[in-house]
This record gives sequence, structure tokens and C-alpha cells, in this order.
Amino acid sequence: MEFPIIINGSQYSAKEYLYYKKKFQLLIKAGYFDLKQSDSYVAGRLTSHDIDYELSNLKSLVFEVTERCNLKCNYCFYGENYKQNEIRSDQDFDVVNAKRIIDLLKEKWLSNKNNSIGNEIFIGFYGGEPLLNFKFIKEIVSYIELIKDNTDLNFRFNMTTNALLLPKFMQFLVNHNFSLTISIDGDKKSNSHRVFANNKHSFEIVYQNIKLIAEKYPEYFQTNVMFNAVLHEKNDLLEVQKFITKEFSKSIRCSEVNPLLVGKSFKYDRQNLNLNDKNDARCFLDSGQTLHYNMFLKNFSKFHFENLESLFVPNYMRPYIPTGTCIPFSKRMFITTKGKILPCETIGHEFALGEIVNGKINLNNEEIADKYNSYFNKMDTKCKSCYKINFCTDVIGNYNCTVFGNWECTENGNKDAQFSMLKVD
Repeated sequence: MEFPIIINGSQYSAKEYLYYKKKFQLLIKAGYFDLKQSDSYVAGRLTSHDIDYELSNLKSLVFEVTERCNLKCNYCFYGENYKQNEIRSDQDFDVVNAKRIIDLLKEKWLSNKNNSIGNEIFIGFYGGEPLLNFKFIKEIVSYIELIKDNTDLNFRFNMTTNALLLPKFMQFLVNHNFSLTISIDGDKKSNSHRVFANNKHSFEIVYQNIKLIAEKYPEYFQTNVMFNAVLHEKNDLLEVQKFITKEFSKSIRCSEVNPLLVGKSFKYDRQNLNLNDKNDARCFLDSGQTLHYNMFLKNFSKFHFENLESLFVPNYMRPYIPTGTCIPFSKRMFITTKGKILPCETIGHEFALGEIVNGKINLNNEEIADKYNSYFNKMDTKCKSCYKINFCTDVIGNYNCTVFGNWECTENGNKDAQFSMLKVD
């Protein structure tokens, strides 16, 4: 198979050119770009029963506790630098609405459609800064624990926080065994986009608060506290990891500011990792990059089977759902303060699948399935000839996705391949 390749020679040395050319040729040989010939390859579609099944086995329910935040980070998704900036009204989540959705899900969790009773169900608190609406958190925790005491359901709480209010509430978080994700972008320089409304840096306060919980509750800190960093033009993946390891003996999950939304304002320039280096290797394993490489290895090793059926039915004969979109609610349900029901927090709010207003829930499984299938119908002809079909991670409504809305589809990927490869020295 031949591919027209346009390369800007001024960007690469002769050594780099040969290195990546060999990688490209290896991918062609492995069938990475092979076009799918079967018309039924992306014929998979959803039914209302699929949606109901996922609701009955929902693993995570996440509330956007409040729109309020005590920081005004420069790269905030809801900030002025984002093209899809949504108007925030400092609204808090209505606890009555929260209890109504919990009651609905409780019935499904206790139904015979739930094949995972006994597994942990995560109740998440998200923001804004969730601790600014602690009253809501406290009431929902009590409500969930009452359900737990009277059923076989097993719950766990988690929260993402900027840690500014941690000293005031950490006793409660420890007592209720919260899994806690703290947002910090590294040392003071690396963390300089995380500022107050008056542009004052937040690093010193956050750093001291993390030290406080680590010293006061060392066992809890070791088992329950995680870190998340945003990569941007002022920090570096390896330096962020080195800082967190040195200061807190922890690893950190990292994600980049989305260039599709902010242009080059906070663009992170990726660097090559040397996987022969222990620190680089650990950093890679803790990063989001592993997902894409694992998917590549899984789908092109020829030795991976999802289930018994896949042993006997070749991949090219199994119907795939177009794009990398997961079945709604198969991972979580996210509900905004305004009552919009979404399959996760990274999905654009215009793709809401239902809503809850004044205690009334509007969530129609058949309508949800029809909505997704209408998206798939638009994409299947493009997806069936795309080299990424086996390992696509582009999601409907996700701002990392270039499929719908005003964005251009990347179906030409099989003609103009672009890769972010690791260089192993």
C-alpha cells in the first residue's frame, strides 16, 4: 500500500527521518493502515436495552457539586481562553435532585439486570471546587451510607479538589475513606497558571496543605491520595513527575491542555522519552500515552481475545460501533449543577442525554440509543475505511474528538498519517 507523505525536511535531521521512516514502514507491514473491506465491520448499533443494562451496572455517579471555584486558572475549561466557554452562574447542585437520581439508580442497582452487585460503586464530587459546597457533600454521603447499611450495595466516595480548603474538611474525608485526587501542576513555576482571581499564585497554600494531610494522616495519604497535573507551556512531564516523587513519594497522572480549543496559548511541546531510563519509563507508564500504545499492541498482536466468541470469529467479521465511543453510562454518569445528564465530565454539555429539573428526571433509553445511532449513521462509511477503527479513542461530544459539530472529521488519517512516537535510545 502506498501513502503520499509530505515531510518538512527542515524539521528533522537525516537520522530522525530514517528513524521514523522505518517505524512507518513497520506499521504498514503490521497492517496498521489496512482498509477494512467488510460493509458490516462498523454495523454495530445500540438499543434501549443496552442503555438500561449500563444504567443497572453503573460503576460511577459523579455530581458537579458547584460551579463556584476559589481559583481562576488561566487554562480553565470554563475560562475566557476557551472557545467553547460556557457561562457560569456560581450555581450549586440541588440536593433534592441528587437524591432523586440516586433513588432511580438504586432501583436499577438492586434489579436482576445488575450482574455486579457487591462491586464498588463510586460516588464522585466534582466542581468548580466541590468543597465550596460541603453541605451538599455531607448530606449525600449520609444518604448513600444509609442505602449501604440497608442493601447489599457497596459504595466508595471520590473527589477532585484544588486542596485550598483541605485542612478544614480533611477529617471528614479521612473518616469516610474518600479517594482524593489533588490538582497540582508541579513546583511553583510549573503551577503558575493555577492562580486566584487577583492573579496571585496558589502554590504555597496548596503545597502546605498537602504536606499537612501527609503528615497528619500518613496511611490515608499513602493509600487514598492521588495527583493530577495539566501539561502546558510552562512545565515538563519529567520535571512534574520528579517533583511529585521527591516531595510526596507519589506518581502523577498528566493530561495536556486541548489545543483544539485554546490554539497555541498553552501548548505543551512533547518530548521523546527514553524507555531505557527508569524515571522516563515510570513517567510513561503513569501517563495517558500508555492507553494508545496498549491499544495498538492489543489489536495488532493477533493474540488478544475479548471473549470466547472472538477466538472463533475474526475481527474483520465482528460488527464494531463506529468511532471509539463507549456505550453511554458504561463508565460513569456525570450530572451538571444545571441538571444536565452526561456520560462523563469530558463531554460537551450540548450532548446531554437527559436532565433533572425540580426533582423530575427526563432520561429516555430509546431516545438515547436513537441519538447515538444517528451519529453512527453519519460516520460509518468514513470509519470503515479508517486505519484507526480497531483502536479509535475519538468520542462523540468529547472535545478531543474531531468528528461532529463544527470540527472536521479525521477520516483522512489513512492518507496522511501523523504519529507521536516514543524514541527508545
